[in-house]
Amino acid sequence: MRRIVDAFAEYERLVIGARTKSALQAKIRRGQRCGSVRFGYDLADDGKTLVENPNEQAALALIREESARGSSPRKIAEALTSRGIPTKAGKTTWLHTTVRQILARA
Repeated sequence: MRRIVDAFAEYERLVIGARTKSALQAKIRRGQRCGSVRFGYDLADDGKTLVENPNEQAALALIREESARGSSPRKIAEALTSRGIPTKAGKTTWLHTTVRQILARA
């Protein structure tokens, strides 16, 4: 009997996780904030909606362009750093892991 209860509890945890993930993805598709503000966007005055940041959008286009050319995330990070393009946190040194995360979202 205990195994049946445990199986249902595990199933419920999986369903809750899937439902939460789906709700967060729907929120992102609507252009609303979900967690921290993503690179390429700023938070609007209402505190909920995301608006495009033109400078960061240009950097995103550069990241995608370099990736399409076959550049590695490390090379892209070096290019962004050499051009003095700031990160979302305002740092001038880019990490390849940050570039990889940005490319994974695109």
